[in-house]
Amino acid sequence: MNASPVEFSGVGDNRAVFRGVLRRTAAFLITVPLIVAPLAGALARSGGPTPDQPVARDIPPAVSLPGNPALESGQAQIRTVHPPERALLRGGDPDSTGILDSADGGFGIHLWQGTPRTMVIGLLAALPLEAPSPAMRDLARRLLLTTAQAPAGAGEVGAGGTLTALRLEKLAALGGGAADVAALAATLPPLSGPVAEAVLQAVTDAQLLESDSGPDCPTILERSRPFSGASWEKIRLLCRQRLGDDAGVALGRDMLREQGDADDAFAQLLERMASPAAASRKPLSLALPQPLPAVHVALLRLTGQPVPGPVLAATRIPARVAALARMGTADPLARLALVEWGARQGVLGADAVVDAYEGSPLPRLSPAEVEKRTDASPETRALVHRALRASPDPGQQDRLCLRALRLTPAAGRATPLGQVGLRCLQDRGAVPALSGLAVAAARALLAQNRLDAARPWLALAMRTPEHQAEAVGLWPLYALAGTEEAFAGPVAFEAWRAQAMAQDPVVAAGILALLEATGVAVPPAAWSGLVPPVRDGDPTRLAALRDAVAGNRVGAVIAGALIALGNGGPAEASLGLMAAVAASLRAVEREDEARALAREALAARL
Repeated sequence: MNASPVEFSGVGDNRAVFRGVLRRTAAFLITVPLIVAPLAGALARSGGPTPDQPVARDIPPAVSLPGNPALESGQAQIRTVHPPERALLRGGDPDSTGILDSADGGFGIHLWQGTPRTMVIGLLAALPLEAPSPAMRDLARRLLLTTAQAPAGAGEVGAGGTLTALRLEKLAALGGGAADVAALAATLPPLSGPVAEAVLQAVTDAQLLESDSGPDCPTILERSRPFSGASWEKIRLLCRQRLGDDAGVALGRDMLREQGDADDAFAQLLERMASPAAASRKPLSLALPQPLPAVHVALLRLTGQPVPGPVLAATRIPARVAALARMGTADPLARLALVEWGARQGVLGADAVVDAYEGSPLPRLSPAEVEKRTDASPETRALVHRALRASPDPGQQDRLCLRALRLTPAAGRATPLGQVGLRCLQDRGAVPALSGLAVAAARALLAQNRLDAARPWLALAMRTPEHQAEAVGLWPLYALAGTEEAFAGPVAFEAWRAQAMAQDPVVAAGILALLEATGVAVPPAAWSGLVPPVRDGDPTRLAALRDAVAGNRVGAVIAGALIALGNGGPAEASLGLMAAVAASLRAVEREDEARALAREALAARL
């Protein structure tokens, strides 16, 4: 049987089919070309690559589905790559493809050298994606997009592309990268069977989650024809309902019933899509599944249904967080918390937080009333942000600015959430009249790696007797910024060491070990009276990480470091574990990445 051509740019939730590829040999193959004539023609029109040209320039328009601004405005680019990497993209193993080269944020073509294919699949499958850590998110994204020689090891018959299919699935879940997903899929040669289905699932997921205007239904209906199962049938039902194909909708419903599907929430959403006026008058009466499938997210958006607060509170997968944060809800406080969480993950930026603060229906309080609030909730942070803009009193504005900086959760200081509080410093300088702001401003700026902006505030704090002790406690962040003054600058190392030893010698040793692991030249005398921390964590994972470092297996080190940190991220990891992770990354020449993770860890503690 010949399958209809499928062009990968657009995705479902049927993971079982793909996972089956990892367990068994495909019983039969259905060849599904990825790059078909329409895509090739569009590539030619956009000046895209031919077999004899390097992969270059921006993502060609062909990888963006019509009417999908999320894909059309994506940030990912396919840039000119070095000859060895270009050669990999022109043929051979589909698991050798990628869109980031070593000069453009990728980790090089030898990323998986020395790591067996089965181990690579296991590492990528175990990648934690939900950590509140922009540094971990950046590492994971670049790892998944790097152009690299396919890892050694015999693959299953017909399973070429299994690794790239898994990479696409992870990218789709990582969120904020529909263009990344589409661009990576567009580099693939023809694939077959379950692998082809898994790739299309990933691309369709990304589109369903990120497109505010809805999916390109004619294209999705054509591409998904070879594939069966409840998840695909639900996507097709959404599209047929949208296109007004009543007969197709009736047939699809019958097929779902025959398959024993009991997703009543989906059926209710589909009915509301057919009758939007009635849908707007009543809330959903059925609980939505968790984690929320991409097709349900799209239906909620297209029908204008408010997302229930419990669904927002339970959502942690970044792609779902970003999608639901843009949608209406009957629980504005739950939405505020979700937006802040997305900013801590790095899937949402500071502007998204500001928009949520300014657009949420909150109590109308005067700046004076806001000053009286004592809690540190998302609601209070939003009210303080609003009061800063509304207050005509400069002194009150300064107090609210200090409040905004102090209200930032410690674990969010090094994330886009921390950037929101810093906005009140834009028109304020480090002058004596603002000495009360000095420590909070310096801490917030150092957490964001803005050393030059932090210097005058640190100096001001050190000149103010009542703030000196607190300013001294910031020395580790100051040293991590890479300054040559780390041991002879405005914040004296010896003063910090004496203070830290008096407070908790174990923590002091952990901080020194972490700094040393990132490349800070800690003097041997600094260790006097201290015992280096135990590098705790999962013993098996740490042993695997040490083994990867010994073999200079870069990809295994990066993936192993992320797995060791887990979904708690640097803010929750022990200092001993952070030191082990940072030392491992630095051993494979990823010092900047090690410092970014260490900065998140220290900012959450100081």
